Amino acid sequence: MPVLQALILGIVQGLTEFLPVSSSAHLVLVPFAFGWKQPTVAFDVAVHIGTLLSVLIVFWQRVKPLATALFRKDQRNRHLLTLLFVGTLPAGVAGLALGNVFESAFSRPMLAAAFLGVTGYLLILGDRYTHEHEERIEDEKAAVRVAAARNEPMPETTPLRTEDTMEVMDALAIGGAQAAAILPGISRSGSTVTAALKMGVTREAAVRFSFLLSIPAILGALAVKLPDLAGQGASGDLPAILVGVAASGITGIIAIRWFMRLFVRRGLKPFALYCFLAMAAGILTGLARG
Repeated sequence: MPVLQALILGIVQGLTEFLPVSSSAHLVLVPFAFGWKQPTVAFDVAVHIGTLLSVLIVFWQRVKPLATALFRKDQRNRHLLTLLFVGTLPAGVAGLALGNVFESAFSRPMLAAAFLGVTGYLLILGDRYTHEHEERIEDEKAAVRVAAARNEPMPETTPLRTEDTMEVMDALAIGGAQAAAILPGISRSGSTVTAALKMGVTREAAVRFSFLLSIPAILGALAVKLPDLAGQGASGDLPAILVGVAASGITGIIAIRWFMRLFVRRGLKPFALYCFLAMAAGILTGLARG
């Protein structure tokens, strides 16, 4: 693989792994659009290692205590480990049961493009859930103020949850959304964040949990690809592989930090619009190619 192509695909992987626009679709559609060969298994593994490093770097202060929680009395982090384990199960089961179905989808660029439209719709739903939460919180605050002014009993409120107050069924629902994201075009971060918002989780906690959940997901993807990698080898692409790791890792760090800020300020609609435009571009390219 040419180094320039490796650089471009590494940047694409790093950005789209954590932005809610589906890295799998982009790694199918970008080579398709430019007429490139699909990346080798070795390169695919390399860019996933890069994105794994990026999430570990950004969330190291949160990941470090998780690594030792099993060996000391730390209920808070043990609870989060349980949620991450439960959230990983649906994707693992789906991958084992329907691996061939999912694998065949990666050879169909038009299908990947169409699924980007599904991601766009999910992001619009996520934005709607966010606004509903904000409106409910404001209504509850107003009710509390009225009750205080009238010296009446305080009405019950329903605070949004964080990783500390999420329940196992919340993690299972979010994991189900992650399982659907095995299909190219369904964004892993977009589907999991939307599912978390649906379950009443705060925006900040939804993003954090989604990114932490990506760690076992990426490790699982790497484990699945290792047998193919052993049979195929690196095929002499070491310079391209190194460039891919560096590009995906650096851009992954940028994407995580940028998305966390932008989501809090602007919501998910800008990413939904991008998904619809990318869907249209992918379908038009496929139709032009015949």
